[in-house]
Formats: sequence, C-alpha cells, structure tokens
Amino acid sequence: KVLRKRRWQALLPLGFILTLGVCFATIVPRKYIVTTQVELRENLFDTGDRRSVAASTTLREAENAPYQIKALARIRAVVDQLQGGTDYMSLSPQDQHVYLLELQDDIEVAMPSRLKTQGSTFVTISFRHTDPRRAFEFLRGLRTAWIEQEVERDRNRLAAEYQGLLRKQEDLKKE
Repeated sequence: KVLRKRRWQALLPLGFILTLGVCFATIVPRKYIVTTQVELRENLFDTGDRRSVAASTTLREAENAPYQIKALARIRAVVDQLQGGTDYMSLSPQDQHVYLLELQDDIEVAMPSRLKTQGSTFVTISFRHTDPRRAFEFLRGLRTAWIEQEVERDRNRLAAEYQGLLRKQEDLKKE
C-alpha cells in the first residue's frame, strides 16, 4: 500500500531523467572514431665494421611518436592538403588556431612500451569526428604525413652517412 501511494515520487524523477537522457542523445551529435595502426620495424644498418650495427632512427625516436603525430604544424599541413573544408578556410586566423587545437584534442596516440627483444612496435592512432568520411580522410592524411617524415628522416641519415663515408674514402685516397 505504501508503494502504491508513493509511486509518483519514484516515477516522476525516473521520467525526468529519461526525458533528459533522450534530449541529450538527440541534440548532441554522434562522434565516429577512426583508428589506424602503424608498425615501426627496427632496420639495422651495417656501419662498415663487422662488430657494430646501427639501429634505424625511426624506432629509436618512436617514443616521441605521440608528440610528433599531434604536432600542430603537421595537423595544419594535413588540413591544408585536404583543403580544410569550407568551415576551416572561412575562419579568422585565431579561430583557425582554435579549430586546430580542437582537432588535436580529438587525436589519440597509443604506443605500448617496447621490449628490447622485440624487433618492432605498433603505434595506434585514433581520431574522433562527427563526419565519418572527413575523419577517415584526415586520419589517413595524418598517418601518411607522419610515415613520410619518418622515412625521410632515415633517408637523410643514410645520405649523411654515405657522404661521410665518401669523404673518408677521399681522405684515405689522399693519404
């Protein structure tokens, strides 16, 4: 009898919370999460000595991957490459910076710690956005830009080592 008399005291808050939840679910836009994974392999380069082998810079600098991927300059380059959509180009420079910061907040980079016995490590990059197509294109562009930078860094290192070896060879020829 007591529950029957006070059922409105239980149903009224339940109805209010249910109405609030439905309103929140319909007003707030859905965010889609796009995820990609990149494997960083350890490439070993012979330095000329049979006793020493140098590891690639990609894997040595992998600990910085979350900071490199989420760099504002890289995000700006990807947005500019994708033509940024009409919403980005029409913003003032200050608002563009805020827009880039919001994009940066929607990017998550996870990288498990690597054991010394492992030859590679995986970097997982996730991006949240309300438009699934734009999220996919942005994440693909961001991943590609980062991979190209890492490959270019290894190429530059190899080219510098090659030039150093050529100079050393010339010096030895002169001797």
